Amino acid sequence: EPPADLLAFTSQVRAADEMCHGSVTWDGQRFLAVGLPGKLLKGYLLFALFPEDEIRRPVERLGEWFVSGLAFIVGFTLLLGWLLARTFLQPIRELSRGVRALAERDPTVRLAIPAGDELGDLATTFNQTIAEIEEYLFARSVQEQLIPRLPPPIPGYEADLANFTATDLGGDYVDILPLDDGRFLLVIGDVTGHGV
Repeated sequence: EPPADLLAFTSQVRAADEMCHGSVTWDGQRFLAVGLPGKLLKGYLLFALFPEDEIRRPVERLGEWFVSGLAFIVGFTLLLGWLLARTFLQPIRELSRGVRALAERDPTVRLAIPAGDELGDLATTFNQTIAEIEEYLFARSVQEQLIPRLPPPIPGYEADLANFTATDLGGDYVDILPLDDGRFLLVIGDVTGHGV
């Protein structure tokens, strides 16, 4: 004798007079059911029963593949993000540190970008530039020490010494030197060009 839910499904298909789908249990096994009234076979109903287990297993397998694929994609994305950060963001952060050092005129900073790419070349150029800046800053401090802050007192006169360079480093020299006979020697030197 057919199960009760199959008889109920049969009544549903007959009443709808069109294709219907649902699920039925027969001999303790669940089936997906599709039923439709016959077009050429009037008064007959056609049914197809598919065991749910045979449908569920491939779907579950597909779900497992999907979860595995998603885990792989997440892992790959994290690895790719780490590689991009290491390849681009760290060198850019290091170059940014170098730019700050230039703005602060800190000649002690050296960049460590070992890559042999454009960013590595840029770091090498920066390190060469900062070494030149260090040389300029040293030369400027030497120049500032050569020019006295206060000239010697000259009776009856007021004197002041000033040196304004066109760039960070000039080649000028100025001084007032007392001589043994009470006279003073005013020295002004101008060297063409700039730099060390």
